[in-house]
Amino acid sequence: MKKRWILFLVVCSLLTTGIISIRMKSTNISDVQTEEQQKNRNQTAKEAGPQKSAIELEFKDFDRLEPEFAKGQVDNLQQLMTLYLEEYEEEVLAGTVTYHPEKTEYKDQQNILLYFTISSDTGGGKLKVYYDMLQDVFSFTENKIIMEEG
Repeated sequence: MKKRWILFLVVCSLLTTGIISIRMKSTNISDVQTEEQQKNRNQTAKEAGPQKSAIELEFKDFDRLEPEFAKGQVDNLQQLMTLYLEEYEEEVLAGTVTYHPEKTEYKDQQNILLYFTISSDTGGGKLKVYYDMLQDVFSFTENKIIMEEG
């Protein structure tokens, strides 16, 4: 009886180990696929070359971002914001994006929430931009949509 019990435990441990290693391998494969997909998207965007934006925006008070961010980061934010508005706010063809530094929120030691307003010929609205300091990434709205430059 003891031999059967020991044999049962050995088989169970082998099965468990096999299942865990299979899950780990499949996770690693999906990570690799995601990285490859990202590289392919970036390569396609580079091959397409720089494209003129369909949206014409004026950025107001963005110089007030420079105490917190480098000039390159501010320029990057403007480009990403244009991409975001082209992708998700199709009715905005031209307008003004204004930064509101007085509403900036420091969520924690890693995240900053920036507030902007959009004024356009089709109306206007508010735009929240999240900045992750550790990853140096800007994302948009509560869904934290991350835009990538082409």
